[in-house]
Amino acid sequence: MNAGHLKTVNSYPSEGVLFVKEHRVFTGGHIYTLEAEGGQAEALLVRGDEICAVGREDEIRAAAADLPHVPEEIDLNGAVVVPGLVDSHTHFASYCEMSLGVDLTGTETLDEALERVRMLAAEKGVGEWIRGWGWNKNLWDDDSFPLRSDLDRVTREHPVALTSKDGHAMWVNTPALSQAGIDENTPDPAGGRIIPGEDGRPSGVLLETAMDLIQQVISPISLGEMKEALMQGQAEAHSLGLTGVITCEGAEALRALSELNREGKLTLRIRSTLPDAALNAAGTVGLTAGMGDNSLRMFAVKILVDGALGSQTAYLASPYSSRDDGYRGVPIYTEDELSDTVQQCRDLGFPVAVHAIGDAANHMVLNVLERHPPPDGLRDRIEHAQLLKPDDISRFSELGIVASVQPAHLVADRDLVDRHWGERGRYAYAFGSLARAGTTLAFGSDLPVDVMDPLVGLQAAVWRTGDRRGAWYPEQCIPAREAARAYTWGSAYGVGEERLRGLLKPGMLADFSAFDMDPLRAGPEEDCTCCMTVVGGEVVYDGRDVPDCCART
Repeated sequence: MNAGHLKTVNSYPSEGVLFVKEHRVFTGGHIYTLEAEGGQAEALLVRGDEICAVGREDEIRAAAADLPHVPEEIDLNGAVVVPGLVDSHTHFASYCEMSLGVDLTGTETLDEALERVRMLAAEKGVGEWIRGWGWNKNLWDDDSFPLRSDLDRVTREHPVALTSKDGHAMWVNTPALSQAGIDENTPDPAGGRIIPGEDGRPSGVLLETAMDLIQQVISPISLGEMKEALMQGQAEAHSLGLTGVITCEGAEALRALSELNREGKLTLRIRSTLPDAALNAAGTVGLTAGMGDNSLRMFAVKILVDGALGSQTAYLASPYSSRDDGYRGVPIYTEDELSDTVQQCRDLGFPVAVHAIGDAANHMVLNVLERHPPPDGLRDRIEHAQLLKPDDISRFSELGIVASVQPAHLVADRDLVDRHWGERGRYAYAFGSLARAGTTLAFGSDLPVDVMDPLVGLQAAVWRTGDRRGAWYPEQCIPAREAARAYTWGSAYGVGEERLRGLLKPGMLADFSAFDMDPLRAGPEEDCTCCMTVVGGEVVYDGRDVPDCCART
């Protein structure tokens, strides 16, 4: 047990009882332990940060009565409890940083996006960078990429850099291009593209690795700003029932997270990947998988091999159905280059988490991982696994590769899949087929690409719809219990911690999430609300005072 979770003794003279917070009893709940068989209970006994016992309320009270001190009792008020929900794929710091820039999420027109930029520019000093996130050209009347000249109309006094919703395109103005030294003579970097305008000069949109040319010159966010934004994001995550996230971060975010952890302020369990660009530095200092603690730990190397559906840069085996020029997307790695990078990861003792969207990208990754299995006891992951060749589906389980997938994407992307991928779409978001083949699924959101709320993803996996159109390829629906395990045990398994968390049973960390109605039975349009989030036995979010919370079961 982690001694850091022991609490001080409080006495209550009027009752003559010595009360010790080392033990806690959570009673009055409807608890899903999510173990393989059965797995329901009414109460939990927690010591420090671990679960001691799970069972009927009378059994737990009897166990508590045998303790040398009276434990603290917390009434769940009829809430429905599941093991702690973990978002298995986020860009958590990027999401938190959005509070420092302009949020373009949900803008329905180009003019609406420009107006939000104009409003922020009016508050900024001349020359200050304007950052932004979330624009989605596919929602606008004209779904072609926007232009630098559009942004120039709003401001030429500030360099502007706006990342798309899918994170694979950046829209910039002329001052930003100038500061980065990008003009008509700048070559496309490997794995990226500087889209030209009709005049041959840069149009203002950069794809994939070309975005790095701008990132290198953007003024950095201060450590204090980053920490404050992360704390706000952590509070929001807990309010939605999240006890942890798996994230893909750079040096600045990891520095801020490490400092928060040292200060004892990090209550969200964070598992982070290392960017593949940092491999040489990792080897120099001896960094490897598993370094860290139960709050913050490094677990794998993140590698991107293609783009995304929204930007039409996902790498396909055959051309996009929406085009007649033979275009197949943007591969960031060749198979030989990927093989060399994975081997370097193996030499340093790392598993890999590989971003692959298109069927050609996934096929390439599977081929390479088959040739380079991970070190003993470690697991590889494919992030997204969005479009698969039918023959590749069984290879995930055969090779022991975790499918880290994002159910909420299918709700937003179904029309894009039909337009750009056509009949191949039946093998997009193929959760049912992967599960039936024995693949371990780990569910996430790809925050900030989609919303943080894990119940949105759970319902998307179960119902495969977010409106009244009915299920999209219903054969790929999965049962609610499997979907919940993909947010709990599957997330833990995906980082090699399935013996530590992901189920509610003795010996596991006391991480769990409580809701006002049964999330495993909620329909696609029902509003299920988090009542309480507990991490390591500590209540990190308590919403029981919210009207009607925990009143519905």
